[in-house]
Amino acid sequence: MDFLLHSGGRRTLVGITLSLAAGAACADSPADERLLGLAEQDVVVAVPDVKKMARPAIGPHGLRGLLTLAHSDTTSLSGELTFYFRKSLLERIEERKRLPEPQCKGAYATLLASLSSRYGTGIYSDGDNANASQNGSAAWVLDNFKVMAYRLQGTNQCDLMVAIEQREQRDGSEL
Repeated sequence: MDFLLHSGGRRTLVGITLSLAAGAACADSPADERLLGLAEQDVVVAVPDVKKMARPAIGPHGLRGLLTLAHSDTTSLSGELTFYFRKSLLERIEERKRLPEPQCKGAYATLLASLSSRYGTGIYSDGDNANASQNGSAAWVLDNFKVMAYRLQGTNQCDLMVAIEQREQRDGSEL
């Protein structure tokens, strides 16, 4: 037990504990907000079938997409996930799916209903009209993370995206 007194051993023990907790917590959903803040190797352990990307994807605010998961049950979207890291810690999970036009309205409405049932009342850019044939977005802000859903309407298709990010807590004196 002397190795626990050294910072390297302590970090290893914390990493193993987080991996086990994330794995148990994510048994019903392989990738969700409970993974935020984990190191890359811990995400690999916690999420079955996750793959390292051949080339990192450039994400918002300088984040690097390092891992991907082909299909997920994270939301009703069942799209492809990308895991974005900053300073070796998971900061954003993005799920995307492209759909043909006839499926866009219903899929977006189902997505919003699924996220609302999980996270509560959201803030919608188009009111609560999920069936409009235009771009739309919604957001849920919780204590330590935020969830954003987007519908980007194209000519004969749409892209649906869900992003789960860590939320920075700011002290009023920092503003």
